[in-house]
Amino acid sequence: TAQRQILVGSADISAQTASTSMRYKITTHNGWGAKIHAVSLRWKDTTGATDTNLWTDSGTQAYLTSSSDSLGIGTTSPYSKLSIWADGTSGASAFSVIDNASTTLFNILDNGRVGIGTTSPYATLSVVGDVVMSSFNATSTTATSTIAWGLEANALNITSTTATSTFANGIDLANGCFSVNGSCVGSASAWASAGGFTTLSTATDFVGIGTTTPWGKFAIEQGTETNSFVVSNSGSSTPSFVVSGVNGNGYVGIGTDSPEGMLQVGGDTGTSTIISSGIGGGFEGNDYASFDFRRGANGVLAKIIGQRGAAATDSKIAFDTAKSGVLTQRMVIDEDGNVGIGQTSPSSTDGFSPTLHIEGPAPQFRLYATAGTGRNYYIGANSSGDFLIKDDDAGTTRLTIDSAGNMYIGATASAGGSELVRM
Repeated sequence: TAQRQILVGSADISAQTASTSMRYKITTHNGWGAKIHAVSLRWKDTTGATDTNLWTDSGTQAYLTSSSDSLGIGTTSPYSKLSIWADGTSGASAFSVIDNASTTLFNILDNGRVGIGTTSPYATLSVVGDVVMSSFNATSTTATSTIAWGLEANALNITSTTATSTFANGIDLANGCFSVNGSCVGSASAWASAGGFTTLSTATDFVGIGTTTPWGKFAIEQGTETNSFVVSNSGSSTPSFVVSGVNGNGYVGIGTDSPEGMLQVGGDTGTSTIISSGIGGGFEGNDYASFDFRRGANGVLAKIIGQRGAAATDSKIAFDTAKSGVLTQRMVIDEDGNVGIGQTSPSSTDGFSPTLHIEGPAPQFRLYATAGTGRNYYIGANSSGDFLIKDDDAGTTRLTIDSAGNMYIGATASAGGSELVRM
């Protein structure tokens, strides 16, 4: 015939009660599948006083007619607006959102795990892709949070003292600061990174460590730490440069981690060392600063001392050397330019100034003439107090003036006599 009919045994769909369970199958006379055109299939609630459609189809939308109803899938007792009762807890998918390219966008497993951008969530919430949120609040004290790609948030709050949060690709702050225990330790806008360089975003800014009011381009407020600033080679236990803290008197060390003076260059064992120090109560009770030259365990080998003179505006410089481990001042240049060798206070009784004052058991000058074959002469005083000029190459004393004023030319005072001049 030109029309087809729906055959339902002897039952009438409209005549069935709410408790009737029926199955309906639509077939054609030749067994092919049938299509239903322009037909709306609706469920009706006939148990109430009125015959009400449970679903409403507006043409572009389908929804529960009663906004107070709940929808249950796999359960007759939905406990929320939409309840899905899974078949088990094995990790099978209970709810999915899939785009028209068969890509799963959102997936809830029957074990409670939720995946966004993944069909196999490996944690309670697994997100494959960027996350944008107004805040991120991790309150667990034992859980571990791993964010392998990116996290973009207006706020990140981690309150646990034992849990671990791992950001595999770092943290990039667009605004605000990174806070530890409520105190900002950095600002995304304060630093700039480009071309392998990290710099201050504002060239006029100061950097402070241990202070909120740095008074220089780079300021470190020292505390009770042993060292306040250290520069060291990778893997080296001996720093190349160190500035000690308050406990280290603010001393500066180059090649040592425990400087003994205001500036120490070199270590204490097996290396040459220079130590600069400023100490009150030096020679003659006056303040002085010095450079100490050391060699490992041998102690101070030599010293150059700058010392205040008798007046606060006067000064002198002294040179010390060691013999048998004992430092002795060998030469001094005082505030008047007088030079003392073996004498710490050079002076002249006749008022000559500046004066070269050489003092010792037998002080002398050595003169060496390089012309010809070369010649060595000594001018000085012997242990008897005689002044003499000696031709060292000839082994002969050419001139002697003894303590009595007698002069000997070509002879020595040991020859005796009381002549004014003996030749």
